[in-house]
Amino acid sequence: MSSQRQTVSDYDRRLSDDWLLTCWNPDHIHFGLFEPGRDCIDFGRTFEYPHADLARALVRMIDEITEPARICAGEHVVDAGCGVGGTARWLAGRYGCRVTGVGISNLKPDIARQRTQDAGLEGMVDFREADCCIHLPFADGAVDVVVNVESACQYAHRPQFLSEVRRILRPGGRLAASDWLMTDRTSPAEREAYIRPLCRVWALPDLESRASYLHLLREAGLETAGVSDFGGRDLHNAELLGRRGRIMFMRAMSSATAPDHWIKQMQALSTVHAAWIRGFFELGRYLARRPQVQEQPANPAT
Repeated sequence: MSSQRQTVSDYDRRLSDDWLLTCWNPDHIHFGLFEPGRDCIDFGRTFEYPHADLARALVRMIDEITEPARICAGEHVVDAGCGVGGTARWLAGRYGCRVTGVGISNLKPDIARQRTQDAGLEGMVDFREADCCIHLPFADGAVDVVVNVESACQYAHRPQFLSEVRRILRPGGRLAASDWLMTDRTSPAEREAYIRPLCRVWALPDLESRASYLHLLREAGLETAGVSDFGGRDLHNAELLGRRGRIMFMRAMSSATAPDHWIKQMQALSTVHAAWIRGFFELGRYLARRPQVQEQPANPAT
């Protein structure tokens, strides 16, 4: 338990240093889906912030992950690992559902609540503080949909998280999610060279593969057709990470004393970029369901 709390604490502290919220996007701390011909392919050279094409790509990612769940108005949706609440607010506005964001940080829920109030969504979106991989603060079978966007990679106890998801979902309830993965073809040597450094810099316990994620879902008692990728539409994120890393490197080289956070940014960006472009890192997505309760056969007449 203590190692998990330290991992999440380290990750949250890095986010609260504001380089993701102020250098990526103010509302969404995840990767995007880019459409050729619709999104600018050059903005990463200067990494203008905030950038409209990146913002659209981030929302497109949420839409693609959650659309298969067929969320309906009035349903109760839990955004597990909610960050600053951008996904929760988007879901409420898009589907007319009631959303509860759950996160562990002492800082981000305050930001999330203020932005939700500013958006006029207080009656539809609320937030609770909890460690998602230990306990989700909802009654058994009380939730229609759980959304988890690039968050479970931070959890040291993923089987417990998935068990909690199954517990709180009603029969037939859905889990719509995406996560950081290592590719199934990654060898032990490649894992040591590319995945271990990535996990160390980002304070992640480890990465699953598609095969291991599918096993975890089934072990938790959740039904799914499988874990898939995004058909290459997410690869532009790797280009952005590489460009941003080069910008930070040039700034550091032109500075007599490079700030520590610049060095940390370069390390964090370069680890994901290197693993991604060499084919050892990918984004995966899946839709899972809690099985419907099977009716008990009637007792035969005696």
